[in-house]
Amino acid sequence: LNKDDKSIFIDVKHMSLKSRLEYYLLVENEYNNKIPIIVSHGAVTGTSLTGIQNGKLDPSLFSGDDINFFDEEIVKVSKSEGLFALQMDANRLANRSIIKKSFFNLDSKEAISHSALIVWRQIQHIAEILDKEKLYAWDTVCIGSDFDGTINPLNGVWTAEYLPVLAEALLEKAAIFCKKNNRLNEEKNKNIRPEEIIENFIYGNTIKFLKKFY
Repeated sequence: LNKDDKSIFIDVKHMSLKSRLEYYLLVENEYNNKIPIIVSHGAVTGTSLTGIQNGKLDPSLFSGDDINFFDEEIVKVSKSEGLFALQMDANRLANRSIIKKSFFNLDSKEAISHSALIVWRQIQHIAEILDKEKLYAWDTVCIGSDFDGTINPLNGVWTAEYLPVLAEALLEKAAIFCKKNNRLNEEKNKNIRPEEIIENFIYGNTIKFLKKFY
């Protein structure tokens, strides 16, 4: 790390929770939050560090293992102008009862829709947590495929080849959220088109980050 533009940004994905918390303090105290915090392929727990539910989605929908990230960490990533990249490993995105697959119908529209819902819940939770902190809700999360190491891919999203199909299904989820379930408080977060949400997630937020820091 460096206070000029020659830093090599550190990926917190494979740190323990204790290491992550120490690193956040380092970024805050020694670098005035000017170092972007990067999660290269992560997922949320759906709760705060103390187990409190801050979002509207039931935490039991998520995987609560502390290899995943807590609400306070999501806020720190956003405030540092970092990136929270969602991994595509089903074991990390949801609890086991939700990710059961049918190997007789691998590429069905129903399977893709179910997988998109699992991913959308992550996007929605992150948006709700950032909105609660009066931060912009839609510029922090992006794809972190980790397709060189995914152990249990989402049903129907087996490789990067299937990401466009996932994007189409996610657009449907975003449209439903914007039309029916959008209970965000900040106008900047509420007044957004579904297409913009998904474009940001699929490529826009990553491109913006690369242009800013590289």
